[in-house]
Order: sequence, then C-alpha cells, then structure tokens
Amino acid sequence: MAKRGYAVSLKKEVAHGVTMTEACVERIHKMNERNSQQPYLRLTIGPGGCKGAKYDFDWTEGPGESDHVFEKGGARLVVDPTSLDTVKGSQIDFLYEMKG
Repeated sequence: MAKRGYAVSLKKEVAHGVTMTEACVERIHKMNERNSQQPYLRLTIGPGGCKGAKYDFDWTEGPGESDHVFEKGGARLVVDPTSLDTVKGSQIDFLYEMKG
C-alpha cells in the first residue's frame, strides 16, 4: 500500500532571494489555519543527506534578528543568512505525492 507524503522542490530559477509558488503559498495558509501561533515557515539548511545538505522546514513565531523574510500573498518564509547562501535564487514549491 502506498503512503501519502509531502515533498518540497527547490528550483534554481530566481536571480535574487527566494520565491514561492502558488501551491506553496496555499499550503502555508492552510497550515497556518491549524497552527496560528507560529505563522512563519522556516527553511534551514544543515549537513546531511546524499549531497551533503539537508533541507529542514519548521514553523516559527517570527524571524530572528539576522533572518531574511520572503513573502508572497501573505505567506511568509524565514531563511537564516547561512542557509540563504545555499538556496538563493531558488523557488520553493509544495508537492503532494504518493510514496510506496
């Protein structure tokens, strides 16, 4: 039986900063309806994974002092400066896929 799961796709298409697709914006809004205490989605890049980088997404109350905030349609994404060096120029997308 296939399991349902979520994945996030990173596409190097944007010249500066980070953008979000409409699907990503819609998903952030949907999750914020359940989790209004932490309305920002945080992207952090750390060591790990098969290519040496692990992409972590988590909810947070707001940005830190040195964080960068990207907003589209009221959806807010927070990225720390170190992680931004890795994902600068990327587009964040939300994908729903069947995993087995």
